[in-house]
Amino acid sequence: MRALTLDGEGMPVLLSRMRQQLFGMNGHLVEGIFRVSPGAAELKQARRHLDAGQLAKVASAECLAQLIKLWFRERLRQLSPDIYTCTRHIHVPE
Repeated sequence: MRALTLDGEGMPVLLSRMRQQLFGMNGHLVEGIFRVSPGAAELKQARRHLDAGQLAKVASAECLAQLIKLWFRERLRQLSPDIYTCTRHIHVPE
């Protein structure tokens, strides 16, 4: 597992940059931003930009929100793959 580089506030640098860009786009003002799904092609392109270190090229707040969700999901998988697998399959009766 790669070590995370932290900023001055103790937040992972990549997560902090994604948050700053999301706020710069006023994405934090969009109701339900983390429930909105961008198109698959758009998200795939945004992921390519992120992986290439070109976060500034991600032009959609919806894509940034999804990338933030993916970032947390991947950290959970790295920390404990067994817990991630179990929690995905929990059924909560209504």
